[in-house]
Amino acid sequence: MNHRYSWHHWVDYLDGALTKEQRTEMEQHLGACEECGNLRRDVLAMENRLQLAGRRLRDSFPVNRERAHQAAELCAEGFRGKDSHSTAPVLERLTVLRDFMTPLCGSETVSRALQAAAQRTAVQSPERITELLWPDFLENLSCITGMLCGDPTATLVSELGRLA
Repeated sequence: MNHRYSWHHWVDYLDGALTKEQRTEMEQHLGACEECGNLRRDVLAMENRLQLAGRRLRDSFPVNRERAHQAAELCAEGFRGKDSHSTAPVLERLTVLRDFMTPLCGSETVSRALQAAAQRTAVQSPERITELLWPDFLENLSCITGMLCGDPTATLVSELGRLA
């Protein structure tokens, strides 16, 4: 059996980043090769256990709404300047959220989260979000952030998006 798949292939396979043809080819190999099929099963089981442990850990930290609001207010003030109290245009608010989330989640994850939130809001990309759609987009982004980083971060994203 040909075991020509590197760990990079495995990571791309598990992340869903392979092309359709590459994924089909790898899945055919995984179905035919007991050793690789077992490895896939073990990796997926470990990933599930890690995700469950992460959810349990995130859920063990209570969300203090008042402290989250204060932290988001301080962060928003830092982004918009102390003298400005006007609501920033949507693209500026997207930049504020991206800048806030990137150190927490990584730039690629943030880009995917923004894209997914936009699509859940029925637009093709975050740049197409309008003022009217902003509250729905922010709610979708907050839900996605909660799944990725837990409720405290989701609360901060929601508050920051509201205040920016």
